[in-house]
Amino acid sequence: MSSMIGRRVNRPDAVSKVTGQARYTADLSFPGMLFGKILRSTRHHARIVRLDVSPALKVPGVKAVITAKDLPPVVYGFGDRRADMTVFAADRVRYKGDEIAAVAATDEDSAAEAIERIVVEYEDLPAVFDPEEAIQEGASRLHEDSPNNIGVRIKIDKGDMDRALSEAYLVREDRFDTQRVHQCYAEPYGCVADWDIEGKITVYMGTMSASGIRIMLSRVLKVPVGRIRVVHCHTGGSFGSKVVLNSI
Repeated sequence: MSSMIGRRVNRPDAVSKVTGQARYTADLSFPGMLFGKILRSTRHHARIVRLDVSPALKVPGVKAVITAKDLPPVVYGFGDRRADMTVFAADRVRYKGDEIAAVAATDEDSAAEAIERIVVEYEDLPAVFDPEEAIQEGASRLHEDSPNNIGVRIKIDKGDMDRALSEAYLVREDRFDTQRVHQCYAEPYGCVADWDIEGKITVYMGTMSASGIRIMLSRVLKVPVGRIRVVHCHTGGSFGSKVVLNSI
């Protein structure tokens, strides 16, 4: 590294990116590849009263439609502090955009049409939009095992805080509010998966955590980690977003 300090260093991927030769996930194509679309909730918080995917199965080109009933009831999360995520919503949705079902078809248009034909009936539930209101007594609870909607408590006890405050030259308390923000990446979420006849899975995607994705897929699909391979494609931006399983 010392030989590079103060000198111009060429990026190893610079030429392929500026010439358009770099392959991103959306550039990949394999024989017999199917296209997937996800049905997402239109409600912020609601109970799923009825879910009928049979109309989607009648669309020409549709090969499969899956819901929570087609997967093991596995709950996972980002890290080990809190696990409350599922691949699909089973009984109720907890945010607008929550995943309900997925369609695989021979072309993208057929998959999109099938998604529109899936019938979902909701029973609206009280929703929470403000974090301070969400932790008050009586607020609608999103998870039964999280009183006051507090998923996890982390206690940090280090040093003598009372002494530090009493001896500080200036102590100032303020409240800062900002608008909602999200990462602005050029490449949207996406992946290509190949599950061969030997039961081995290869997933191509632009992720920041290839090993983490392997572990999550292993838990969700009940497949040994050794049978899962994640191939890291070029990533068109992530900024912390493309880390968890939902990013594929």
